[in-house]
Amino acid sequence: MNSTKEKIGKGTVIMSVFSGIGCTVLTLLYQYFFELKPGKSDKLDDGKVIEIEIYEELVAENEELKNENDRLGQEKTEYLDLLTEAKKTIEELQMQEDSDPAVHYSSLSLMVNGEDIPINKSNAMITCDGRDYISQEIFEIIVPDDQTITIKDGVLYIGKVITESSSLFDEVTVDCAGLWKTDSVNDSYGNHYTNALCPQNYHTYIIVNLNRKFSFLKFKLAVQEEGNSDAIITVKADDTIVYTSPELSITTEPFEIEDIPLNHCSLLTIQVDSGPNNGMGMGFQCIIADPVVYN
Repeated sequence: MNSTKEKIGKGTVIMSVFSGIGCTVLTLLYQYFFELKPGKSDKLDDGKVIEIEIYEELVAENEELKNENDRLGQEKTEYLDLLTEAKKTIEELQMQEDSDPAVHYSSLSLMVNGEDIPINKSNAMITCDGRDYISQEIFEIIVPDDQTITIKDGVLYIGKVITESSSLFDEVTVDCAGLWKTDSVNDSYGNHYTNALCPQNYHTYIIVNLNRKFSFLKFKLAVQEEGNSDAIITVKADDTIVYTSPELSITTEPFEIEDIPLNHCSLLTIQVDSGPNNGMGMGFQCIIADPVVYN
């Protein structure tokens, strides 16, 4: 009996020991797989310790590095595009530079009728694409003092600014009696004209429809080289006399008359009559050259 109890007691102790060891192992396994929290650690077989917080930080840093790498890759693509565009722009500028005409600056002095005119000589002339250009200072000296210089709407005007003009021969002729256009005539001073009116008898006229488009009239007056009589020219705007010439003779020097007021008339009349000293003489031997209407 005592021997049996002793055996039972030993077995119970052994079972208790094994049960305790099993519970300890199970507890450790449970804690390892289910109860590890941030801040806690476990020992691996090699004795190294991995902190959970450090692991999470490494994962986060890895994600940041990946995002940074993606961003740098995108910037690299953008920089390559900009570089390609810059190269293209440089090539275009180089082509444009190659096609631009060469410009050469030169010093230039000014002599007028043998007189040395003081000017700023430095770079007073430019040669561009085979053409020479002088400075405005020289240009203003060359133009007479009684003439103005005006640049308007892409046109350089010396003297009067005429914004619109027309040859009288381009307008519609309503009536004409013996005052005809000629393409070749010489005056008593040896000048030649190719665009003129010449009367064919002692009383002639021409009537032109201006359709109220113009303000002024200008023309040159002279006497034909074979002229041997006097003549007077009269200009009418509608029914109003706006100009009467002096009596023209073989000794009259050619001259130009400008700014005859037309007042936007409808009909312009130019009339040629014999001078009072001719009686029924040959007043038709005058010349009305280059008639122009303008604004």
